[in-house]
Amino acid sequence: MAFKNMGISLGQSMKKLFCTSFVVLSIVTLGGCLASTTSPVGVNCNFSQQLPLWEMNQACVGGGG
Repeated sequence: MAFKNMGISLGQSMKKLFCTSFVVLSIVTLGGCLASTTSPVGVNCNFSQQLPLWEMNQACVGGGG
């Protein structure tokens, strides 16, 4: 194998690929979660008022396109 000549076994390179893929996937997933919790531009989502869900703006509650 070509990896043997570089001093890296195939198993080690697969581990590095797996770890890199896992880190990238985790960053993308957590970034998506963070983006879904931020308020849209021009909408005041003041959660400290403790309003029921049906009284909050649809953009703050989420769902519905």
